Amino acid sequence: RLEKQRLEAEARKQEAAIREQRRLDSIAKAEETARLEKQRLEAEARKQAAAIREQRRLDSIAKAEEAARLEKQRLEAEARKREAALREQRRLDSIAKAEELARLEKQRLEAEARKREEVLKERRRLEAAAKAKEAEQKRIALEKKQPAEKKKFDIKALERQKFRRTCHYAMNEFDYISQEKIILTKKYNLSKNLSVELYKKGGKVDVFFSSSLNLGCVSGYSSKKSYVKVQLKNNKVVTFYHTYGTNCSDFEFKGSLSKEQMTVLKSAPIKSVLLKGTEGSKEILDIDYKEFFLDKLKCVE
Repeated sequence: RLEKQRLEAEARKQEAAIREQRRLDSIAKAEETARLEKQRLEAEARKQAAAIREQRRLDSIAKAEEAARLEKQRLEAEARKREAALREQRRLDSIAKAEELARLEKQRLEAEARKREEVLKERRRLEAAAKAKEAEQKRIALEKKQPAEKKKFDIKALERQKFRRTCHYAMNEFDYISQEKIILTKKYNLSKNLSVELYKKGGKVDVFFSSSLNLGCVSGYSSKKSYVKVQLKNNKVVTFYHTYGTNCSDFEFKGSLSKEQMTVLKSAPIKSVLLKGTEGSKEILDIDYKEFFLDKLKCVE
C-alpha cells in the first residue's frame, strides 16, 4: 500500500511536471510567436515608412517638375508678351518715323513752293517793271513826235494800261491773331450799276458783287439761293452762289472763288453778268471793264 502511494505520488508529480513543461512550452511558443509577429510588424512598418519616404520623394519630384513646368510657361508667356510689346513699339516707332519724315518732307516742299512763288512773284514784278519802263520810254519818245491831241490820247491809253497792271488794295496786311494774310481790293466798276471786289484770307478767295438794282434779297438759303453768272466772250459761264447769309438792302453778293473758276475767268474777257435775287434777275450786257478778271485775279493769287 505504501509502495502504491509512492508510485501514485510520483505519477502525480510527473504529471504535474508535464503540465508545467507544457505550460512553459506554451508560454515560450507564445512568446516566440509574439516575437516573430513583432518582427513582422516592425518589418512591415519599416517597409511602409520606406514606401512613404519614396512616395514623398516621388511627390516632391513631381511637385518640383510641375512647379518648373509652370515657371517655364510663365517665363515663355512673359517672353511672348515682351516680344509682342517690342514688335508693337517697333511698329509705332516706324509709324512715328514715317510721320516725321512725311512732316519734314511736307515742310521742305512747302518751303520750296514758297521759294518758287517768291521767285515767280519777283520775276513778275521785274517783268512788270521792265514793261512799265519800256512803255514809259515809248511814251516819252512818242510825245516828242506826236501832235498835242494824239499825245493826250496816248497818255490816256498809257494811264489805262497802268491802271490795268496795278493792284489797288483797300486792305493788304497780315493778321497776327489768325496768322493769315488778308487782302481786299478796292471796288472796280464793271458797268454803270455793278462793281466787284476780290477778297482773300489765308488760302480762301471770295468775290463780292454790288449793285443798287432792286432784285429783292440776296439769300444763301437753298430754296431761294441767289447767284451771279458771269458769261465770257468764249461763251464759257462761271456761276457764283451767295454764301454769306441774307441781305435785303441793295444787291450785296458774296461768293466763293475756286482755283478752277479763276482758271476759266482768265481765259477770255467778260461778255455779260446775270444777277439773281429772291424777287427777280437782271442781265447786264454793257460791261465797261471786260478785262477785270484777266487783270485783277493776280492781285489775290
